[in-house]
Amino acid sequence: MEDLERENAQLRARVDQQQALIAILEHRNQDLEARLARFSGNSSKPPSSDPPGAPPPAPPKRGPPWSTRALPPAPLKSERRVPSSRAVNAYRFFVRIFGR
Repeated sequence: MEDLERENAQLRARVDQQQALIAILEHRNQDLEARLARFSGNSSKPPSSDPPGAPPPAPPKRGPPWSTRALPPAPLKSERRVPSSRAVNAYRFFVRIFGR
């Protein structure tokens, strides 16, 4: 009976050690999987270091060209204002002097 209790205690200690080792290995596995998931799109690594199955790098984000970015949006037809007679006269004068 005493031998069985001693063997039982040894087996319980071994199980505790193995459970601790499993926890350590699971943590290491998660770390390694996270490192494997890195590629040039989500890290500072160059594209040449990407594995063959990695998605292609995203194109750089660019805004609209300067000519369209500098202009305000055109008003809707219903929001357009009728030019004043002074503006019409200035336009006619400009066309007479400089032509179209």
